[in-house]
Amino acid sequence: MLKSSIKKVLFTFLAVSIVGSLTACQRPINSSALTKGGDVKTHALMVVPNSDRIDVLDMKDNRIVQTLKTDSRPTSIATSANGRLILVTNYNSGTVSVFLRRDNETFETLGSIGQGKNPIGVVFNPNPTISEAYVVYQGDSKVLVLNTSNQNSAPKIINTIALPGSNPEKIVVSKDGNSVFIADDNKQGSRIITLVRTGNSFRPSYSQPFTTASDAGNVDLDGMIIDDNNRLFIANAARSEIFVFDGKTGQLANPATINLQDSQITGSKTIGPKNLLFYTSRTTGAQKIYVTGYSASVVSVIDAKTLQRIKTIPLDRATQGKESNNPVGIALGTSSSKEDIVYITNTAGLTISIIDPVQDILKRNVSTTASSALQKPLGEVVSIGTIL
Repeated sequence: MLKSSIKKVLFTFLAVSIVGSLTACQRPINSSALTKGGDVKTHALMVVPNSDRIDVLDMKDNRIVQTLKTDSRPTSIATSANGRLILVTNYNSGTVSVFLRRDNETFETLGSIGQGKNPIGVVFNPNPTISEAYVVYQGDSKVLVLNTSNQNSAPKIINTIALPGSNPEKIVVSKDGNSVFIADDNKQGSRIITLVRTGNSFRPSYSQPFTTASDAGNVDLDGMIIDDNNRLFIANAARSEIFVFDGKTGQLANPATINLQDSQITGSKTIGPKNLLFYTSRTTGAQKIYVTGYSASVVSVIDAKTLQRIKTIPLDRATQGKESNNPVGIALGTSSSKEDIVYITNTAGLTISIIDPVQDILKRNVSTTASSALQKPLGEVVSIGTIL
């Protein structure tokens, strides 16, 4: 009788543990937190704008294992926290391509949703209790709210938020999922639009412009990331700087900008930042921000604590393999030896650049195809891990 009771208790304990483990594996991670080194990222999804497709790259050997057809001129890409649902904005078509990752090697096209002019920014809500994604339409000055609760089918459009008079671009979401931040480059100046959640609806609020109409030629808001304190880092592609915006106060932070200029490497050349990546070292815990410098063909490294540039990494040195120019996308990956690597996609040079985040050096530039004639300019990139 005692043995039977013990077996029953052990069975119950194991069952609860297994269910708890599976639940933890399925729970979406916080996409706004600093990316932690050691998180295994097995594949990179790279936008190929000129060919209307997404290339799936196996990071173990930098080999393209599949291509996914999109509509015209794919621009931005986002994946759900579990890596199953993939959304791609198509700038020319006005649509969003939807893909489902059935397992670690199988991708399925679920068609396209949405319509309008020039969709550009797309993001999933990081809060595991809020099954939503958001798409910014630059040409229509609007944001689509998508219901992503059923990840076996294409999301449903559940709301359209009009932002009249704006020129919205990239978009990020706070950790709690209740604030959506949009970079707005309109004719009167640059600002941040905040969509504050009230129940199932959103109320837009507008920051004071932190640039003016006269600054238009010197400001081009581009990539944007957010930390756990609702601090936004926004690339100014027209210059050599990153804007720092406090989402809690609705104003520029202190410091308001991070200077990326490095005269020893770039001289008077403008950096032209495009996209950004948070990274936390698995060994030291040091937190850094990596920034692709499109105009100068470099990657800038920023100390996330002091907000000071600590290094500039040139990408166009032929001694590291093929020359690479005009970097755009950036993502964290895992090499075949299980080491962290920072992946950079380049629009010129037709390569990816691989950076060692421990030493902050360029390891090499590599083509992703057997024939350079088949290689196309690359755009944005995201990385995904193993489906458990």
